[in-house]
Amino acid sequence: MKSSVNSRMQASIQPTHSGELFNLKVMRFPQPHVTVAQSVVHRQHDGILLAEYKAKPGDTYGRPEAVSTSLSLVSDNKSVYLGENTTMSVVITQNSEYTVSSVGIRLEVQTQKSRQILVDSLEDPKDLKAGQSLDYLFSFRLSEPGENALVCCLFYVDDGQAKNIQKFFRFVVDEPFRVDSKVLGNKECMFTQVTLANRCENPLLIKSLQLVTPPVFDIKSLNQAQRLHLINPQAVHSFAFKLTRNQSEQDEKEIGNLGHLKIIWRRAGHLGVLETRPLPAPSFDISASRCSVKVIESPACVELEKFFKVTIEVECHSVRPLHLRLHMDSHKHLSIVPGGLSNISCGLMKRGQKKRVSLPLLPLALGVQKLAGIKVTCKEVGYSEDFDNLHQVCVMKTPISM
Repeated sequence: MKSSVNSRMQASIQPTHSGELFNLKVMRFPQPHVTVAQSVVHRQHDGILLAEYKAKPGDTYGRPEAVSTSLSLVSDNKSVYLGENTTMSVVITQNSEYTVSSVGIRLEVQTQKSRQILVDSLEDPKDLKAGQSLDYLFSFRLSEPGENALVCCLFYVDDGQAKNIQKFFRFVVDEPFRVDSKVLGNKECMFTQVTLANRCENPLLIKSLQLVTPPVFDIKSLNQAQRLHLINPQAVHSFAFKLTRNQSEQDEKEIGNLGHLKIIWRRAGHLGVLETRPLPAPSFDISASRCSVKVIESPACVELEKFFKVTIEVECHSVRPLHLRLHMDSHKHLSIVPGGLSNISCGLMKRGQKKRVSLPLLPLALGVQKLAGIKVTCKEVGYSEDFDNLHQVCVMKTPISM
């Protein structure tokens, strides 16, 4: 943070129409960017192709010496994103014709959950003569999405009385990407797919993505080593990891999450760093459940918008016999929907009894998709249980050649 006291001629200061003693201005400093009009190719080390993108006005990628460029500033109405730094300036001008004593300021950023003090000059107040101003330049990291407020509290002494002025400047912090995760495997070995969807106006250059796991896991990255990833607006990129439970003695509660992601990226002159919430681990404990559901037969790869079948096995664990029914919901949030009868009776089942059911399904989205929306019910005892991560299949656009 930098601050300074500027002396200006009184004639150059126009009093405000409302007769306010101080005039307070807040400016957000734009980031420089390079505007290019040709394809940008970025290479590193042994010439591996890292990114090839037909640039649009405002993009910043590529080496300046390799392309024809023009340097300009991003307009103030551009969005700001979580995890990035922003730079602001606050200018306080004294509008009266006399000296105001003991002028101090406190600047802080407030969100719904926290507050962060950026500037506090109350321990070293200054006397401002007519036409003088206080200038503050500061940077801070955007740590929470949603509405943020820069609160400016100005304290001073006038006519022997301590007074203060408080101003609020609100701005919205957007999330740069959406993070989705899928898990396949068992309690001892799991494969985790992490998907990033770019929600920014500009391309994101992912410099690093790490899955920081609890000590109970040994982790192995299945991604290409030493490679940057350019994600265009509205585009999606996936990362894969293998998690193996180690042999050390660990608390069973640690299996409740798979760890968190630490992501470092660049966007339009900004450097962003973000750590996500812990990724939830699937539950493999069926001891407290009245029944269990698992997939017995299913193809590993299927074709987009082509029907396929899976065989599901329902096993009863209840001491009391239950009339069980298997349902599969069909709504717009599912990537795999039922392709036929989706409400099937399993009959009266006793403890330890198993029932196999064949379901026709229709995939509607590409990539690794999970089989979700399965529910088992028993009206007689009011039992209902959802099974939302039974199985994953790879959905491809072209026919699978075996």
